[in-house]
Amino acid sequence: MYLISQMRLIFHIILGILFNIFYLIGNDGSYTGSGNQLVPVKETDIALEKEILTIRRIDGTAIVSVYYELFNPGDEKEVIVGFEADNSSFPANVHPKNGGHPYIENFNVNVNGKQLKHTIAYLLNDESLPANKRSIALPKLIKYIDKDPEGASFTYVYSFKVKFKKGHNIIKHDYEYQMSSSIGMVFGFDYKLTPANRWANGQIDDFTLILDLGEYVGINLNMYGIADKNLVFTGSGHYGRPNAPENTNHKENVFIESGQLIFHAKDYHPEEELTFDCPDFYFDYNSDNDQRTLTSIPYSVIAQEQIYFEDLSPFDKKIFENLQLARDGYIFPDKSLYEYFMKNTSWYIPDPEYKPQ
Repeated sequence: MYLISQMRLIFHIILGILFNIFYLIGNDGSYTGSGNQLVPVKETDIALEKEILTIRRIDGTAIVSVYYELFNPGDEKEVIVGFEADNSSFPANVHPKNGGHPYIENFNVNVNGKQLKHTIAYLLNDESLPANKRSIALPKLIKYIDKDPEGASFTYVYSFKVKFKKGHNIIKHDYEYQMSSSIGMVFGFDYKLTPANRWANGQIDDFTLILDLGEYVGINLNMYGIADKNLVFTGSGHYGRPNAPENTNHKENVFIESGQLIFHAKDYHPEEELTFDCPDFYFDYNSDNDQRTLTSIPYSVIAQEQIYFEDLSPFDKKIFENLQLARDGYIFPDKSLYEYFMKNTSWYIPDPEYKPQ
């Protein structure tokens, strides 16, 4: 068995069969209930004024840190706050690990400077059930999973009781998880933003996303509100070429050479979830001559590191040998190289000022 195990999408090759496995994590929402009986509700008093979501990649692990500022206009109030994570999918480990999500580790919560304990509840993703009937105890959840591992669909809710003092309150939490991988994707990430709309103001007054993914990383970013190319590169980076495949209101091809990628918005009311992935190389395989032909050339160095160079055709080897020059914008005097990168990538942007060392 060959196994690559990373967060939302786990990649297995079992007896030559490929399976995609994924799950979704996300923002904190407000809940009512006690113990494992949690029901999502709309919070009518406390407003979410600020959120800073930081995602840092270390090899195959994502370190997620979330900072919230919430405002309580009234007297001290206790609210159950829940962090949501969709279950993993078969044939990955569908069952809870020590009661929690099998791919989330080191979950911590700090409220107004104090560390809090959390409990974990489970909600069935069955829209035919009323909201107050979706909560399920762990023993029954295990039976539910065992009955149909492939069809199991539920949400983990990491919940903690917060006593919101009058005025401003700060919640911080962080955790680690294995990132996604599959054929055609080096890593991927999904995050639920919409639960933030459950707070009293129905939005995030001031929202910041910080992506720290490493050097020479290209991603397909899908996120509400990025149509105006309002992303900021703290180091260097760029969008795909204007004549590359058309982008929608929510999607961008983004290429990070160095530093962080930052998105900032005021009065942010997310209407969909955040997703991004780092594309891998694509090949056509010719069994007659036992060679692979490149059909897609991603920007990311991490994708290049996974290729068996000796399996490539002579021209594809030439492409690989010149990838770094192409990333840096070198204008190739070799017409075949220049035309290839212009035709087969959205990230190649010729730079007349660039002179290779």
